[in-house]
Amino acid sequence: MTDESVAPDAGRRVDVNVDRGFREVLVSTFLAHYGPESLFVRATSDVLTRALADMMRAKGLLKNERTVASIAPPIAVEALNELLATVPGGHRTLYDDALGYGPAGEVARLVDANQGSGSFLRWSTAFESGDFSAASRMLHAPDEPGS
Repeated sequence: MTDESVAPDAGRRVDVNVDRGFREVLVSTFLAHYGPESLFVRATSDVLTRALADMMRAKGLLKNERTVASIAPPIAVEALNELLATVPGGHRTLYDDALGYGPAGEVARLVDANQGSGSFLRWSTAFESGDFSAASRMLHAPDEPGS
């Protein structure tokens, strides 16, 4: 598979191969903040890898769809994408947080700023336990007790 270089605003280049995925380039501060083996970290790797694969497909550069790396259950990736869609700049913030172009924990702060204090912790607790329905309900009714 052809490597693609991702050149964020900060100027540092990150070389990622979609067959290996983003997991190996996630920065230590991101891993430490969210947990190196957490479902959130694994789903982040897949969200970023799939975005790169989509861009490569659109440019005719993706050679084999079946070899694109995936380390999280598809439902977890869907749930993370749903979370990111609820906050302005969610996907870009995840990218910056995961690759060290923003402060560690920026995704959590963004969610809390838009959904209310403690929202990310409540969502991630449900998410990490595999209760994706509860995580989704929290996004659509963040102020309801017990959601």
